[in-house]
Amino acid sequence: MTPNDRPVSGLHKRNPVQSLHKPAFELTGLGLGRGADTFDHDRILADLAANTVEPDSLPDGGLLVALAADALSKPSSLTIGTDGEDLLEDARADIAAGHFEIALALLEEYLGRFASHQEARFLRAYCLAHLADPRYEEALRILRPLRDEVTPKDLGERISTLRRELRRRLAPAEYKAYADTAARDPRGALARAAGFLELVPEDGSLCYLLAVGHARLGELDQALDVAESGVLEADGERRRIEELARLLRLTLLRPMAEPAARAFKTGNPQLARALLDGIEPRWRESGPIQDFERYLVLLIERGNPPSPPAPLLPDDRADDLYSLIAEDDVSRALELMDRGSLERAERLLAALMATVPRFRWLNFVYAICLYEQGRRPEQAEACVRVAMKDPTITQARDLLEAIHGWQESIVINPVVEQFVAVVDTLNGKASAAQLPRMRSRLVAVQEQIPALRKAARTADGRQAVERLGTATANWISELDKAEVVREFFDEYERIMTPVADGLKTVQDADQLAAALDALDGRIRAARTRTDLARGGDQDRTHPLDELADQVRARRAEAGSVHAAIEVSDLVRRFNTLMAPLTSGSPNAQLFEVMAALAKPLGQEAVRLRGRPGLDARGRQMLDQVIATIERLWP
Repeated sequence: MTPNDRPVSGLHKRNPVQSLHKPAFELTGLGLGRGADTFDHDRILADLAANTVEPDSLPDGGLLVALAADALSKPSSLTIGTDGEDLLEDARADIAAGHFEIALALLEEYLGRFASHQEARFLRAYCLAHLADPRYEEALRILRPLRDEVTPKDLGERISTLRRELRRRLAPAEYKAYADTAARDPRGALARAAGFLELVPEDGSLCYLLAVGHARLGELDQALDVAESGVLEADGERRRIEELARLLRLTLLRPMAEPAARAFKTGNPQLARALLDGIEPRWRESGPIQDFERYLVLLIERGNPPSPPAPLLPDDRADDLYSLIAEDDVSRALELMDRGSLERAERLLAALMATVPRFRWLNFVYAICLYEQGRRPEQAEACVRVAMKDPTITQARDLLEAIHGWQESIVINPVVEQFVAVVDTLNGKASAAQLPRMRSRLVAVQEQIPALRKAARTADGRQAVERLGTATANWISELDKAEVVREFFDEYERIMTPVADGLKTVQDADQLAAALDALDGRIRAARTRTDLARGGDQDRTHPLDELADQVRARRAEAGSVHAAIEVSDLVRRFNTLMAPLTSGSPNAQLFEVMAALAKPLGQEAVRLRGRPGLDARGRQMLDQVIATIERLWP
């Protein structure tokens, strides 16, 4: 295997960057569509139950006493005849003293003579509310007609204050009774709520619940009557009631306008206008029908152009007009989408877009249809931006965010796939010859990162691009390190190849040691540069460390082989010297000559005995030489 064919070691496996997924989008309130929260009867009821103050926790009679003192401090501004004047004055005095039963009897006698007297009626209601056993509802019934009568300003303010207090005391029980009864006896709950609403027509929450309750039972006419009354009377939930009334009105008008809408969609505004004349007069004069007629007149005057112009109406009224024309068709498209018939739904919606292209609800549903099919993301975005102009389409912004995620995935995912393909090759142990091409492919990915940053439109997309950029840079760095490692490995192999069959001489061992020392120095220098590039932090996973360990191990072996060769040579020379002693009886002169030669060998053996890297066998052989020389020539 050549160096270029060898798998590259030391590359660190990393988890590949994940592709982006097309975000999921689910339309909530599928059967209600726009303004679904307007019909959220149960949630509003739960909010009332959670936020309503219980009657026992309301203030005690302090407020009512203040009212009494105020009433006594301000004489009535009405002219009262002399007959019965003392009854009214005595009643006032008893109220101030807290004698409500007595004051009530006096007031009832007085009202027997002057039944319409406003202050007396107010004081009677006040007494009923402040009895030991209060009669709040009866007091509220007395005050109800006073709410609509013209009264002096000071008396009107006292009437309003007392009504608010009574409403605060009675309303919690009514809300609870409605909540307890609505599920098992909806009509009974509605009848009781309607009775209480007669007493407090300004209670917007109860008005809303009553209207939606009728709508849930299919009683749209009654629901609209309640809602329209609430628009005029309610002091709370006004915006919600107005939206409810608008949706109920459109729901009732659409079947009436359907023949005219069908004629309009087939390109016959003259017939459509004639068909509007057949609508019942009560509904014929409603705002949406009148706007429809004016729009048809505009089309006729302009010669019925193939691309209908926008109606000359504010956005909200124009949307109501579009609802008359196309809402039912949009609902049918939603049903098709719910059943999975996306292509049929798209054909229906596309035809409507040619007729009422500015209908915001239609644009929203069409955007969903395109999104679900994964088609034409730019058109889907344009449609949802039209839909966002309708504040009742509360999910439009969520859909836009999903479309942005879809759009960015189309741009980002192919680049992620390029990156993953390279990483898969590298994690599969690419050969050294493949590294330049792999690096070139990663650089091509890296060059696309700035464009991907511009294409990212969501937080997830931006995060994915940054992860891709970081991972790509890391891999390029890894390959750069691998290239350096490859060069050092090649040099290592060049050094080790000549001695593959072993070291024969000390000179061979010295040459190998010198080459390995030089290589080790260059490796150390490269590692120092790497650590400096990291700001001084040590790279504990650098692939050069593996090679450095090998170089140092081979260097140690070279030293050991050097020592072993020297020991072997010394033992050979010692054995040659000692040969005469084994072949006969040497004379004294020969023995003396041998001693002169043996002592330097002993000194050399002692020196070799202290060399590092000498193995146990070498030390044993040297010990034997040294011991023999010391014995023969002490």
